[in-house]
Amino acid sequence: MSRRTDDRKTRKPARPSSGRSTQPTLADERSAAQAGAAERKAAAQARLDERFGDDTPGSALIVASWVAAAAVTLTGLAGWAFGGPFEIAALIVSLVLFFAGMVICTIGFVVAASRSRRDQLDLGRLALLTGVAPRRVRNSLFGALVVQIIGGLVPAIATKGLELDFGTLVPLVGVGLIFWWGAAYGDFPPRPELAR
Repeated sequence: MSRRTDDRKTRKPARPSSGRSTQPTLADERSAAQAGAAERKAAAQARLDERFGDDTPGSALIVASWVAAAAVTLTGLAGWAFGGPFEIAALIVSLVLFFAGMVICTIGFVVAASRSRRDQLDLGRLALLTGVAPRRVRNSLFGALVVQIIGGLVPAIATKGLELDFGTLVPLVGVGLIFWWGAAYGDFPPRPELAR
């Protein structure tokens, strides 16, 4: 065995210097990232406040979402409590709202497709309205969606018949209206090639 190989085996690793390293630690990087995220969030909120202010565009879409929530909840509860013709009424309302939801989703898609020619749309922010809609709009649209889900699900679970099960299809209206609002009124940046 050569002496060179023996030296490699017996050599101890070098000790780190006693001075502090100039490289940032993981905690430093994390705090810098959190500070940057907080700054970006504050800037986005300021941009939304400047763009929308106290104005709420698309309020008809918000009202329509709450009307659908009230309709499915009230007819579902009436069908559950009284049965008979009220169950049939709940079935009809649920099917009408489901088919309306399909039309609304299609309209939202068409509006998004036409707007994507001039603005840089992002599907995640379009569907969840994060960073593109004021908080009051997000809360209202998603609140109506939650009421539609609960209003359709509770009567469906509580009864043995199938008439009230169709209420679980109604939240398609809420999803479609969220998508339509984001496509029509969301604050998206212009496409880079058009911004020049």
